[in-house]
Amino acid sequence: MSLMPPLPSWEAAHPLVVHFPLALLMLAWVPMVIGLLDFKRRWVWMVAGLLMLLAGTGLAFVAVMSGEATEDKIAVTSEVVGRAISEHEHMGEFARTLFVAATALFVVVLGLGAGLKKGKGRVIAVGVGAVLFLGVYGVGLQRLAWAGHMGAELVHAYGVRAPMAPPTVEPPVDADD
Repeated sequence: MSLMPPLPSWEAAHPLVVHFPLALLMLAWVPMVIGLLDFKRRWVWMVAGLLMLLAGTGLAFVAVMSGEATEDKIAVTSEVVGRAISEHEHMGEFARTLFVAATALFVVVLGLGAGLKKGKGRVIAVGVGAVLFLGVYGVGLQRLAWAGHMGAELVHAYGVRAPMAPPTVEPPVDADD
């Protein structure tokens, strides 16, 4: 008996893979807010937020790729289901693109904060960059949540499932034999 379940095929991995970027990207703001409150360790918290953004954005690419592989193996049962799959795919791609932009903006904001001399110019540059970041990040969160909702709707309302391998559980051995 193995301690680990078998890994799913690439086409079946989407339900497993997609939850990691969702969690990382939806929670990346937490260390950033803590960093605003904890003056002594501000940069540590901001870098933690950046690492969550980088990991979540990178994994968003993996989620989109696994979703595309899954789409190729799913039997589309109706035009409505096909349209729902297409909308889910486009929303996921759009959210991924927004997080690429948000991550780049956050890197710029951190760079401005670290590179510019203290003073009014630094405050203005970091402030403008932070507002731009928050706007893109906020829209990205909304689109990510919408893509997740659309994926849940595909599964629970339309019955769309990733193609899974047949179960590998062996029947129980009869003790009397």
